[in-house]
Amino acid sequence: MTIPPAPDATGAPPEPPAPRRRPVLVELASALLIVGGAMNLLISIQVLATLGQEGDQVGLLLLISIALAVTTLALGLLVRYGRAWLLAINVVAVVAFLELISGSVVGLLFGAVDTFVVVALLIERRWFASPAPEPESDLRSYGG
Repeated sequence: MTIPPAPDATGAPPEPPAPRRRPVLVELASALLIVGGAMNLLISIQVLATLGQEGDQVGLLLLISIALAVTTLALGLLVRYGRAWLLAINVVAVVAFLELISGSVVGLLFGAVDTFVVVALLIERRWFASPAPEPESDLRSYGG
């Protein structure tokens, strides 16, 4: 249970501290992860539906592709709120490598975007390591 800070000398309650600002590169990286993950998921679902209509078997590669798309989307959301950035760097670096060696134009595009995300998160790693600002406590509220 937290005790709210005591009012100042004028009787007005103190203003809460300003929230920690998210750097532009973190915002951009998380947006790219979310949009890229959603696009990969939709493409994988379309391939799954096409294979299902034709009566072909759904391969393990397609299921892995869907799992990676969902993981990328979730990591984008977590990075946006300052969580799991190190996991995101590792997963996205592996995904970028796999996309870059695919040889397709779409794979190269997604691989370049994922490489940018990795670089952006590495540049802004200090933001993830710094704690969120805590509200200042006032000893007068405790009778001190």
